[in-house]
Amino acid sequence: MPLLLRCSPPASPLPLPLPLLPRRCSSLVRSAAPPGRRPLLPAAAGRVVLGCGLVTLDYLATVDAYPRPDDKIRSGELQVSGGGNAGNALTGAARLGLNTRLISKVANDEIGGTVLSELKEAGIDISHVIGWKASNHVYIEKVVRYNKLVTKMSRINKRKMHSERYWGATNALDFLPCVLYFIISDGGNTTFVYVIIDKQTKTRTCIITSGYPPMIPSDLTMSSLSAALQDVSLLYLDGYSDEMALAVAKQADQMKIPILVDAEPERTREELGGLLSLASYIVCNGKFPEKWTSIPSIPSALLEILLQYPRARFAVVTLGENGCMMLERGKDGENYETEPVDIENVAETLRLKVHKDDILPTCVSSKFMRLTARGPGNIFARLLIGTAESIPASELVDTTGCGDAFIGAVLHGLSTEMPPEKMLPFACQVAGIKCRAIGARSGLPWQSHPCLAKFLC
Repeated sequence: MPLLLRCSPPASPLPLPLPLLPRRCSSLVRSAAPPGRRPLLPAAAGRVVLGCGLVTLDYLATVDAYPRPDDKIRSGELQVSGGGNAGNALTGAARLGLNTRLISKVANDEIGGTVLSELKEAGIDISHVIGWKASNHVYIEKVVRYNKLVTKMSRINKRKMHSERYWGATNALDFLPCVLYFIISDGGNTTFVYVIIDKQTKTRTCIITSGYPPMIPSDLTMSSLSAALQDVSLLYLDGYSDEMALAVAKQADQMKIPILVDAEPERTREELGGLLSLASYIVCNGKFPEKWTSIPSIPSALLEILLQYPRARFAVVTLGENGCMMLERGKDGENYETEPVDIENVAETLRLKVHKDDILPTCVSSKFMRLTARGPGNIFARLLIGTAESIPASELVDTTGCGDAFIGAVLHGLSTEMPPEKMLPFACQVAGIKCRAIGARSGLPWQSHPCLAKFLC
């Protein structure tokens, strides 16, 4: 084994004083925080969240308008940063103070090295990230050159040392003393994504080049999986690498670990059905409920999802600028007999209670009651509607990764036993802060962000 030398972290600069904030979150504050891992909140101490899923390197470019066929256009701002659902959500959760671990797969290429370095710098335990084979030893050492943080990679095999390669770690999140040791081999490629951000419509288009070979259950031994799940209080699955995700979910289920599943509409029933049957919590975007249930109304579709998956304690759908909606199942023992009420009528009543003039996220909730739709079946539950932050157009930069930011906040909320009435506005606020910066991670707030103080006190 090569000798791995630690280097002292650079001196931490003094934090700048924060400006006074208006009613909405100031775009001047965004996610800035002094370097260094934030101290854990008492409620989060000892809670470990394990994620399993996708990590990528994102190449993000802003354009004035999305190109038409055969057009040639120039980009504006360009950024290269880590991405992927699991990587983004866990980075968000780590910034909010949780202990996080990751099961994923990368290649022995520069993209893989950059992805892993950034995750490590975010404070995520990546000791369970999988390489292709145990043929080469790789370590990453963080050094400071020309007052910039630089990642230095040396690749060593049994016979000779290859040349060193350098690249700037432009998205370092803190200044942890960093020596990482991975066992990975040559061959394959790490997933990367081209993201085109349309400044006119405030939308983004993603073009994904999948990693190869894919992550499969045989990549992880049972002993390694057991080690990854040790002391875990919550498992998060983004639905990618469905065979691996199902294997991890089954082991977690045997260990009585609750499971949160990110249900994306791109996944098929064969890929996602097994995960949802084990899910304790389901989070999805606005397209998923209708695609999965063939019911066009979101409240009725959420009811059908909870009927299909009786183990799920709640299902949440994110609705962008319209906030979110949750259907929460009643606890055992609360299920007294009541006359069923149409969930569509309940949803309409809640919408009338929402204050349209509120700038910051809020939440309205029904009481627990027996809810039904126009089909067979009913459920004892309550419906909640969370509103999004009203963000001025001049401050809205990029929606890439907003759903992942929302999930990262939900992971924090569940880990700290935050009630749904508080968790939904909190998650919407975190997603709103993220929107003010380009990329999925650069805008993710730290738990010390002033706009989060009322949720974390």
